[in-house]
Amino acid sequence: MDEVIYETCGSQLAQMQQKGVTICILQNPMRYNFHDVDAKVINKPLYSLSFCRLLNHEELTQDNVEEEKKYFTAPKAKILIVDDNEMNLKVAIGLLEPLKLQIDTAESGMQALEVIQTTKYHAVFMDHMMPVMDGVETTRRIRSLLGEYYQNLPVVALTANVMMDAQEEFREAGMNDFVAKPIEFQKMCNVLRKWLPQELIRETDVLEIAGKEAVEQEITEELPEIEGLDVAEGIKNSGNRELFTSLLGDFYKLIDMKSSKMEKCLADGLLRDYTIEVHALKNTARMIGAMKLSEWCYRLEQMGNAQNREVLEAETPGMLELYRSYKSVLKPYGMAREQEKKEVSADNIIELLTTIKEATDNFDLDAVDAAVKELENCKLPQECVSMMEELRAYAADVAMEEILSTVEKMVQTLQKME
Repeated sequence: MDEVIYETCGSQLAQMQQKGVTICILQNPMRYNFHDVDAKVINKPLYSLSFCRLLNHEELTQDNVEEEKKYFTAPKAKILIVDDNEMNLKVAIGLLEPLKLQIDTAESGMQALEVIQTTKYHAVFMDHMMPVMDGVETTRRIRSLLGEYYQNLPVVALTANVMMDAQEEFREAGMNDFVAKPIEFQKMCNVLRKWLPQELIRETDVLEIAGKEAVEQEITEELPEIEGLDVAEGIKNSGNRELFTSLLGDFYKLIDMKSSKMEKCLADGLLRDYTIEVHALKNTARMIGAMKLSEWCYRLEQMGNAQNREVLEAETPGMLELYRSYKSVLKPYGMAREQEKKEVSADNIIELLTTIKEATDNFDLDAVDAAVKELENCKLPQECVSMMEELRAYAADVAMEEILSTVEKMVQTLQKME
C-alpha cells in the first residue's frame, strides 16, 4: 500500500502542489524512508498526535527507532501526578513503575498546591480537565508563588486535547510540555528524560518491565471473554493484565454514583461539570476496553464543549443505559475487591467518620483524604456502600458541605444498626 500511495503522489505531486495541496505520505519506516522536501511524512504506527501536529502546521519530527529502545531508571527522582480520577492515577503509577521513580499523587488542584509547598519535586504531571480547579488554573497558581523553585518546576500537562489553541493555553499558564492521552510508556519516558535533571538519569539496556513489549506479550496469551469489552485493548490501555483486572473493580464501584452525578449536572444545567464527568468516563471506559461507551462519551464531550444541551438531553439517557449495563457484567470483579477489605466494627467506622468530620471542619484536606482512604479499605455494611461512593466523590471534588452531610447520614445509619 505504501508503494501505491507514493507512486500516485509521484505522478501527480507537482500538479497538486501548484494548487496549494499539502502532501502527506504515511510510511512504514521499517520498509521505506521517503524524504521529499515538498511533502510531509508521518511514520506508522499512526497516532492522533501526529495528525494534530500536521493540522496545527507544526514540524513533524520522526522518532528514531534506536533511540526509543534506550531505557533508564531514576530512583532519586521525585515526581507528582495530579488527577482527580483514581483509575487514571493507578494507570500512571503502574505505567511508570519500571523507572523506579518516587511518585506522589494529588487528586485535585487544591491538594497539588498544598503538597508542592511542602515537598520538593523534580517534575509535575498535571491533568488538564479537573473539577473546581483545572490543570491550567492550578499551574497559574503554582507560578504565582514566590520563589525560584515554583518558577522553574517542570509542569507537564496530561491531556486529550493537543490542538494548537490548547497548547497555547498551556504555555500561557506556564506549563512546560504535554503528554497526549491515552498515555504511552515511551512518550512518558521521553518527556521525563527531557525534564529530569540529567544527574538523576541512570541508563539501562533492559527494564524489569519493558513497557510496550511486556504488554504485547500479555495480550498474546489466552484472554478472558467479557461482554462488551475488548479485553486485549483494555490490557494495552491499562498497562498490564493485573492492573486491567484491578481497574474492572474500580470501574464497577463508580457506576451508580457517576451516573447519578451526570444526570444531576445535566438537569441543573451545569454543562461544564457534566462535560468534565463525561470526559473522565470517556477515558476510563477506554482503559478497560469499553470502546463503544468511550466513543459515545467522546461525542457527548464535544456536544458539552459546544454547549449543545438539546443533543445532550437527547443522547445522555442512552449512554447512561449502556454505562449502567456494565454493573451486572463487572459485578464479580467488584465483589472480589470487597472481599479483600478488612472486617471492622461499627464503632471503628464511626470513629473514622468522626475524623473526616473534624478534618473537614478544620479544612484539613490531607487528613480528609487519609481518613477516606482508610475507610475505603474497611468492609462496610451494605446500607453504607452507596453513601461511601458518594463520600469518595465529594472528597475528590472538595465539596465540603456534601462531605459533612454524607458523614452524618452514614453515622446515623450505623447507629441504628447497633
